[in-house]
Amino acid sequence: MTNCLAEKELNTVVLKHKCTNCMACYNVCPVSAIEIKEDKEGFAYPVINEEKCTHCGLCTKKCPALNLGQTKEISERLDAPIAYGGYIKDEEIREKSSSGGAFSALAKYILDKGGYVCGARIVQGGFCEHVIVDNWEDLAPLRGSKYVQSNINNCYKEIKTLLEQDKYVLFTGTPCQVAGLYAVLGEDYEKLITVDILCHGVPSQKVFREYLNEITDGRANDVLNVNFKEKSLGWNTPSLTIDGSDVSIIIPNFYANDDVKNSYGLAFVKNLILRQSCTDCKYNRLKRMGDFTIGDFWGVENHYKELYDNKGLSVILLNSPKAKNIIEEIKKDFSQLKDVSLDTISRYNLVNSRSRIHPHAAYFREKYSKGEYSSLCTLIKECLEKNDGIAILNFADVTTNYGSCLVGFSLQQKIKQLGYTPVNIMLYDNENRLDLSNFKDFQSRYMNFTAPVANSLKGLNKYFQTFIVGGDCVFLNYGDDAGADFYRLGWVDFSKNIASYAASFSYEKLKRFRKKIGLTQYRADEIKKFKRQLKRFSHLAVRENTGVKICKDNFNIKATQVMDSVFLLSPDEWRTLASRAVPTTSYIGKKVRYTITWKNLPDGIHEYLNKKENIESLYTGDDFSVSIWGKNFKAQGPTIENWVKAISECDILYTDSFHGTCFAVMFNKPFITFFSKEGYNRVKSLIETLGLPDRNALTIEDVKRLENEPIDYTVANERLKEMLKISEDYLEDVLRSHEHPDPVRGYMESLELLVEEKSVQKNGTTMVKTHTPLPYPTKQKWYFVGIHVFKIAMRKGEKWFYLFGVPLVKEVKKEHNTYYKLFGFIRVLKKAVRG
Repeated sequence: MTNCLAEKELNTVVLKHKCTNCMACYNVCPVSAIEIKEDKEGFAYPVINEEKCTHCGLCTKKCPALNLGQTKEISERLDAPIAYGGYIKDEEIREKSSSGGAFSALAKYILDKGGYVCGARIVQGGFCEHVIVDNWEDLAPLRGSKYVQSNINNCYKEIKTLLEQDKYVLFTGTPCQVAGLYAVLGEDYEKLITVDILCHGVPSQKVFREYLNEITDGRANDVLNVNFKEKSLGWNTPSLTIDGSDVSIIIPNFYANDDVKNSYGLAFVKNLILRQSCTDCKYNRLKRMGDFTIGDFWGVENHYKELYDNKGLSVILLNSPKAKNIIEEIKKDFSQLKDVSLDTISRYNLVNSRSRIHPHAAYFREKYSKGEYSSLCTLIKECLEKNDGIAILNFADVTTNYGSCLVGFSLQQKIKQLGYTPVNIMLYDNENRLDLSNFKDFQSRYMNFTAPVANSLKGLNKYFQTFIVGGDCVFLNYGDDAGADFYRLGWVDFSKNIASYAASFSYEKLKRFRKKIGLTQYRADEIKKFKRQLKRFSHLAVRENTGVKICKDNFNIKATQVMDSVFLLSPDEWRTLASRAVPTTSYIGKKVRYTITWKNLPDGIHEYLNKKENIESLYTGDDFSVSIWGKNFKAQGPTIENWVKAISECDILYTDSFHGTCFAVMFNKPFITFFSKEGYNRVKSLIETLGLPDRNALTIEDVKRLENEPIDYTVANERLKEMLKISEDYLEDVLRSHEHPDPVRGYMESLELLVEEKSVQKNGTTMVKTHTPLPYPTKQKWYFVGIHVFKIAMRKGEKWFYLFGVPLVKEVKKEHNTYYKLFGFIRVLKKAVRG
């Protein structure tokens, strides 16, 4: 292992996106072979110095990310936390605290026993580090929130020494840092008190230092103290204060004001600049890491008004019997200490949930790591205000289907190669979903995703201008099926650019498949609805040649046939991905079987394949046709990288997978498929398009025959080049429309849909609530004047007048005056009249 910053792993085990930099490995290494280095985003990661490393493996044995369960079992925990809300009697200390002073009360308890307190402080230059103190005077810098990742240094080792000397120690930090401490200690100590904070996540020190440098005009090195939550304007509206030699800055309302100087605070609370592991945090759970959990009691005014005075209130969770005993001893230091509902705490605070990644976090990382910005503050502001992103919707967030995941990955990578930073839409939370192999690791490592949005898809309109649906069978769910509208983009605003890429109907005719009731014809109203939705697409591309026919025959819409998105990346690019497989497996000289519904294979073929020598199965366990949501589903497969590697190296592929077939074709490998008549349409379209022979086996005799028939890929490779040219040209055309959106098109689409749904009355005016070119609800009146469509809309207290979606006049009322701002040709016309 040389450098984990280049997507390598710590001792080939820990993936970068999992590392929290808790620094347990750094503290346990007996030969100091682990160094902490920053990546391009400024986040610190452990790097092994091979010259010093003795390969003892202690770093991986102690890593909490690799051994999540071990730290949970070290100390006794209550079945559920006991929740309190309160603030301390000492008003001066409370004023200097971020919340209600709970940390100071716990620290006083330990210091009074001659103990030590370990916490984070800001030092000269704005750096954040953990330090151990043993007196009240040195405690002050440890108070207050630090919204930047701290450096643990050697604190874990020093705490271990103190505990072995029978000293009391209080440790406070993020939940992952508490886990790191327990990992180093290997056991709980009676005199150790741990406190984890209600953690939102951590930005990097590099980003914070750069921010300090900008707002201090290059004097970050002169900064001596930073208060992230100064409360002179009230606890609910904290300010940022920066002090030092010749430096004194106050930025009021730091986390809400959208002034450019507040960019860091806004980027923090909106999850734009957090460490990657924070948005997939494994520690913000009800089974907390610390004996205590402390933080702000947000939402208190809605439920416990008697506790609220806007001066700061602490949440205090008791997570262990040790904490229950201590709270009784320190109650005397609190003016208010009330037992409260854990559900109330969880509703407003990150107790049992994690921060949701900002849709443009990937865009920020891309720009920041490459240095493509003039100033950090303006880059943050650009990202937070960005509403012209590109979103991809297919089944890329699945954790059980290799092809679906790689479809999303390949389309994302191709669009990135064309100069954009697309984001895949994650419909459902993957956290508790079955993971067939390393899907979640692959997705975190290589793919950009939104937070789960199944219940808030419309909110994506705020961030994206273009939505691309596909590839895969996104048009398979016809009619009024649950989720069908997700993939027809009916939730997208009319002002947006929507397109499909390699969308599939799956079947040869417009039917919908129901396993129990068979195939049923469409109802007329379903056809009409589907047609209305597809007409909204500015670009429509399907995967199968039958899809082109379906669009023409059923909807009178012209569709373009393109190649599945996995073909958009070259075989060499896929081989490069396969070379990153960990652990790696060689499939050279082997036969490979990838049959995912083996119970449905033709008679005898499953047994025939089982008896073959030198055959490697890429899917073992339950039949994939069994519900993948079932608790007893035990199927397993190789890592995604090894899956690609297997097909790229094998002698022959046996499969009932469409995407398995695609990769075999891409790598020019012999293959045999096993598809029923209905399921064969996808593969049939592929081989017809490329001029390949029929390789579908329905009997053992077919298999034996095809095993001895080589495939000549000469014609297929030429046709594939032609189809890829069409596919890439189509995709570039979609992106040109993204760069130059047509607002009138969106407006006319909305009008047409309204007319079809009879929301606009023939007599000329009506009040409607529907999708509009505006990104927020409005009250509107529509007027028809000949062929012209005129609209009046109330927008944030202002009246706007539109013609064909183009703003003409804005009416604004201030106090007793009304004035008008003119736009476009109306303004030009006014100037001409005056002339």
